[in-house]
Amino acid sequence: MKSVKVQDIRLFEFLIAIVVVLLLILFITRMNLSQKGVIDEVNFAMASQNFNQNAALIRAQWLIKNRPKELAFNFFVDRYTISNTRLFKLSNLGWPIVDPNNENMCHTLWFDINNLDKNENVSRYVSIKKVTKNNDNRCQFCDAGDNNSCIEYSGRYGVKRDNI
Repeated sequence: MKSVKVQDIRLFEFLIAIVVVLLLILFITRMNLSQKGVIDEVNFAMASQNFNQNAALIRAQWLIKNRPKELAFNFFVDRYTISNTRLFKLSNLGWPIVDPNNENMCHTLWFDINNLDKNENVSRYVSIKKVTKNNDNRCQFCDAGDNNSCIEYSGRYGVKRDNI
């Protein structure tokens, strides 16, 4: 019978430790990936709520400023600090206009009204498409994960929640 050396036992313990660490890494990675859908769903819900509130604020400011055709809207970091200003062209009802000749106008509206950087990748949580209904060009913003939770935007009525 062969005798077991102390070095063999330490090597075996070391290999067991490596296997345990690898299993932990695998478990944590899988757990993190399983939460990705929930994170993107919450991301869409928050961004669509932000879109809705900012569109309503733009319209309210349009009413306060005696209904101009264009409006410079300030986005604030905090109560006193302006992060930037964006210029919006408005319909005669006070909603930012969806340009019928520009296929990317819905993307532009999503980025501008949400005050996002143009280089930000939003496709993981929102799918954006332009639709025409009853001679009205509209934007449809849906949860990219399931496309069942949507909001629809029009220069005629602003934001409408839609569950397809």
